[in-house]
Amino acid sequence: MIKVSVVINNYNYGRYLPRAVESVLAQDFPAHQMEIIIVDDGSTDDSAERATAYKDRVIFHRQENRGQAGALNAGLALARGAYVALLDADDEWLPQKLRKVIARFEANAKAGLVQHWMRTVDAEGRPLPTYVEHWPARYSLDDLRSGRARFTGTSGLTFRNDAIKSILPIPEDLRFCADEYLYTHALFEAEAENIPEMLGLRRVHGSNSYAGTLLKPEALESRIQVRRALDAHLDARCGSLSMNVPEGLRLSSQRERLLCELFRHRLLGGWGAAWRARRALMDSYPAGRRRLFKGAALFVAFASPALYQVLHSAYQKARSV
Repeated sequence: MIKVSVVINNYNYGRYLPRAVESVLAQDFPAHQMEIIIVDDGSTDDSAERATAYKDRVIFHRQENRGQAGALNAGLALARGAYVALLDADDEWLPQKLRKVIARFEANAKAGLVQHWMRTVDAEGRPLPTYVEHWPARYSLDDLRSGRARFTGTSGLTFRNDAIKSILPIPEDLRFCADEYLYTHALFEAEAENIPEMLGLRRVHGSNSYAGTLLKPEALESRIQVRRALDAHLDARCGSLSMNVPEGLRLSSQRERLLCELFRHRLLGGWGAAWRARRALMDSYPAGRRRLFKGAALFVAFASPALYQVLHSAYQKARSV
């Protein structure tokens, strides 16, 4: 019986793919209860050749490039397990990950999602300072509504297959941030269990560094468009349930979009539009000490995006473990 389906989504990460697969094969979890599905999303590197080495241990699905949502949709459609664990091809897991995650599912029949922390490492696997959210034992829809719910990235997420069927397929206008769609919409269906342990390694390199996109106008425009798509899908979900979009979620999304707009306009020389984005972002915070802090940070962002990036990285490092 297949209990867990591991879906590895890959696009041109052939150089990292073997480490990801090996980390799944090394799990202290019964091998006969696990299947590994690699979805190659139109890679142009040697990913297919590297996957061939595991042909007796994995299901390999290759498709034209459709983005993260398209890759995850393909993997989820193939998954036969009661649980589906997601893994980016450039990340890896620690051996106890699946055992601990499945134990949490089995302890709470209401759980549709179990998540854990991911240790940040560099391209060579060396540990980097890692900022983590301090989670309660679990989240419910009330936590999502209030804006208290916080989530890890793709490789720290495992879902109960039955709990997410109603929210699939993932809309394919989400070429990235498909994980955000899944964990946000999953909380409308079930609870989320939180494991405050580092059970995986998230590799940061030139191709996937979020901080690096803050200085690239085209990447910023892509993030803005995906942010709008996520908002539209959340609007539709809430509308189908005759409820308003939770204020905490609306504000969080608005602030991320405005920050991207500030950087994009500033980098392209649109000083007036950048200033208006900064003001709108400031106005989203209530009066108080936090607003003063944000105001100072956003003035730095407006004056020098590069300096903001340096200071923001230092701030995150100071808050890391």
